[in-house]
Amino acid sequence: VTALVYSCLPNSTCGCSSNSAVLSKIVGGEQAQTDTWGWIASIRIGNSHICGGSLISSTLVLTAAHCLRTIKSIASLRVNVGSNYLFIIRQQRTVSRIYIHHDYDSTNLVNDIAIISLSSPIDMNDSSISLICLPSIKTTEYPPMDIK
Repeated sequence: VTALVYSCLPNSTCGCSSNSAVLSKIVGGEQAQTDTWGWIASIRIGNSHICGGSLISSTLVLTAAHCLRTIKSIASLRVNVGSNYLFIIRQQRTVSRIYIHHDYDSTNLVNDIAIISLSSPIDMNDSSISLICLPSIKTTEYPPMDIK
């Protein structure tokens, strides 16, 4: 079995977790080790997980629009960060606003993207929490042509 160690540049402001991930599978997946994906967020209605998201700043979570389009009240939404496990809560925030892409099409899932604004900032001094990296605004293709 071939394994891949996911690592990042030590001076990077994003994409680095306190524990490096060792990946041996893509298809079929595997259980994530503690503190390997510091940007992962659990989006919940009450205590029930409904979708995942990625922490892009101390107050913003990137997710899929289809996760939020049927939400009747943001008062019921919670976002948990700081753990790979659904039942461990390190930091939890309520939601102050959701932004769904204005051209989101639920029929074919075009522009299936949304941003959740948290009611208060996440404590980024927690070693289990980090931000995900986003491509530059100048990036027009994915994956970039220079990636092999």
